[in-house]
Amino acid sequence: TKYEVVVYDSSNKLLKTYTETKRGVYSSVLNGFQPFTTVSLAIRAYTQPNTDNKGGGFGGFSPEIPVTLKGAEPSVPNHITATAVNPTAVQIDRKAPLISNGDITKYEVVV
Repeated sequence: TKYEVVVYDSSNKLLKTYTETKRGVYSSVLNGFQPFTTVSLAIRAYTQPNTDNKGGGFGGFSPEIPVTLKGAEPSVPNHITATAVNPTAVQIDRKAPLISNGDITKYEVVV
């Protein structure tokens, strides 16, 4: 028996296909996805043909299961400028990072 797992992105484009061929393995870790994205997984089983080389093959796919991956650190902020607004204050402006990898909840400014 082996298992095939297919992974689709949010627009239903096939991203990856994984095949597990070890007997008795019912859990797999799938890697290589973008953080903070949603993918859908489906799995099907395969059995070998009998001794007369009849039967066997892949069964149908399970229903798709959506999974949202965990976030990761964002890329650096863009277009950073600093302007003196008076003798004791500086205004810092920036644009959000190109890759957020999640919901940005704060920025840290080190002076």
